[in-house]
Amino acid sequence: MVTTAAPARVVRVDGSHLHALTEFYREVWDRAATVSGVQQSRAAAAERNIADPGAAIPTYLFMPGERALGHLTTIPLRLWLDQSDRAAHWLKGLMVLPEARNGPVGFLLLKSAIAELNPTLALVVEPEAIRLYTALGFTDVGVMPNYVL
Repeated sequence: MVTTAAPARVVRVDGSHLHALTEFYREVWDRAATVSGVQQSRAAAAERNIADPGAAIPTYLFMPGERALGHLTTIPLRLWLDQSDRAAHWLKGLMVLPEARNGPVGFLLLKSAIAELNPTLALVVEPEAIRLYTALGFTDVGVMPNYVL
C-alpha cells in the first residue's frame, strides 16, 4: 500500500488549527504560549474587530501536514475609500520558518489573504518583502515620513 503525505495548503485559522498556531508562536515569538492563551487572545481580538465585529481576526498558516511553516495575520480597520467607509485589513506578522524560506510559502500566504480580503495594505521595509508584495500587486510608495495625515 502506498501512502501519500497530506498536500501543503494555506488555511485560514479556525478552532481546529489552534495547536498548530500555538506551536508556531512558541517556536517563533513566545516559548510560553499555550493553546488556551492563544484561544483567549483570539477571542478578545474578535471582540475588538472593527472590520467585522465579533469575527475572528483573519490569520493564515501554511501547513504541509499538521505543522505550520508560515504565518500571516491582519489588523482589521476601516478606511474611507471610494466615498464610503469600508472594512479593510492591514497585513502583518508574515513569518516563515528558516527551513522553509526562499520558497513559495510567503507568496502563497499573501496570495491567499489578498484573494480573500479586499482591500489590504501593508508596511514593509526589507527589500525581499518589498519585492514579494510588489510582485502581488502592491504599490511601493517609498519612504514614509514619521507622520501621516
